[in-house]
Amino acid sequence: MITKRHLLIGAASLTLVAISQPHAQADTYPSKPIKLMVGYAPGGTTDILARAVAHKLSEKLGQPVVVDNRPGAAGGIGSEIAARSAPDGYTLLMATASSHGINPAVYSKLTYDPVADFQPVAFIASVPLVLAVNPSVGASDTRKLIELIKSKPAAMDYASSGNGSPGHLAGEMFRHMGGLKVQHIPYRGGAPSLTGVIAGETQYTFGTLPATLPHVKSGKLVALAVTTGKRSSVLPDTPTVAETLPGYEVNTWNGILAPKGTPAAIVMKLNEAVAEVMKADETKAAFAREGAEPQSMTPAQFGTYISNGLAGWAQLVKETGTKID
Repeated sequence: MITKRHLLIGAASLTLVAISQPHAQADTYPSKPIKLMVGYAPGGTTDILARAVAHKLSEKLGQPVVVDNRPGAAGGIGSEIAARSAPDGYTLLMATASSHGINPAVYSKLTYDPVADFQPVAFIASVPLVLAVNPSVGASDTRKLIELIKSKPAAMDYASSGNGSPGHLAGEMFRHMGGLKVQHIPYRGGAPSLTGVIAGETQYTFGTLPATLPHVKSGKLVALAVTTGKRSSVLPDTPTVAETLPGYEVNTWNGILAPKGTPAAIVMKLNEAVAEVMKADETKAAFAREGAEPQSMTPAQFGTYISNGLAGWAQLVKETGTKID
């Protein structure tokens, strides 16, 4: 006969199993290769940073961490695949400001929920954009560029890597805060947009630092400012846009997410491992080459960062009336 005492013992045993299971999973994790999804093509900043982290993370965890590139929809394709994957710690996503900040603000329909479908694991780094102009424009700093634009209403254009890209939103914030009349010219990628400015098809752009810097060094472009809240260690003598337009700040970032439901113990193990990876000289060197500023956060802090960013991008889109054609 089953007594009340037996039921209580059984319930207690189930509780112990439930409590110990996540820790047992973490103790044996990882026991096979881990896939790190990257929603962008090989060779770009996100891919380069992902590979730098994956290389050292493999050494730290004792299992291969393999980068899987699934480009398309500004990181949306890779994000959807990761969101639909098993929450067991073996599929991770290198998320960005586009995939988990801008996309939800500019697209009415997404195939993934940037918050509900993911568990924040580790913030990696912020990467500034560079306000760069064609030398023929004659602007030596941000204030002069604003004055020139205002002196020639609707006569200047700015280029971006595409509608809804960080460069597009950075340009719209600049237009809005500066009270400017300019035209946005979207190109199909960062390289073509920079080529457009160099060729004089457009007058300025907000390009990624690693892609823009070689053209600045060669004299084909002039770097006026960076979009982050503080100056970049790669361009320490280049001011921020905020030094001319107080309150201006556009951060592009990279961070690792897991599918929602991934055990907390595994998330913390990954967070701690990534924090150690970021201290390695090899990782620091790779990030410095990309102009990326490493930064560590707890999973909870990263989650708050994403939520705040979503609200910020949504507000920016509303204030500027940004539209995606």
